[in-house]
Amino acid sequence: MNPAVALVAAAAGWLVPGLGHALLRKWGKAIVYFCAVAILALVGLWMRGNVFSSNAADAFDMLGFLADIGNGIFYFLAGTINPAGADVSRASGDYGTRLFATAGVLNGHWIMTLNHFQTMVIFALAVSAAFAFLSKNNMNERIRYAVWAFLAFLVVALGLGWLMYPFSH
Repeated sequence: MNPAVALVAAAAGWLVPGLGHALLRKWGKAIVYFCAVAILALVGLWMRGNVFSSNAADAFDMLGFLADIGNGIFYFLAGTINPAGADVSRASGDYGTRLFATAGVLNGHWIMTLNHFQTMVIFALAVSAAFAFLSKNNMNERIRYAVWAFLAFLVVALGLGWLMYPFSH
């Protein structure tokens, strides 16, 4: 593939989820990416989730911004889509924040050239570490919890993959 075409497709896919695949005439992937990212982003915004800005107060806010900016056009239109703004004082707003960030990470998935298993392992490591640091106080508890959560992610993901394997053919 021509590097210039690949760069244009990547930029288009970031700005409008699925557009990069559409430019490459991969219609099925284009529709799936657009629908998945759009549904997650819109539901997250309608639940009044927080949209992080680039002037982050701490590392978690910066991670939130990096995840959110992956939404492309939905990030830039967030204020128009949800003019009431964020309300994370309620559980629904907190869940909305997570859905919006998930949509951005999903749309940014094209950046990585990893297979699904490698991506799942990186996700499991990151989430396990975050859960450990947010829920435990001392380092020994954090390490034990992170290892336990990581192994639980792997067991559940591999179990679900094994159960779904017959449907892949």
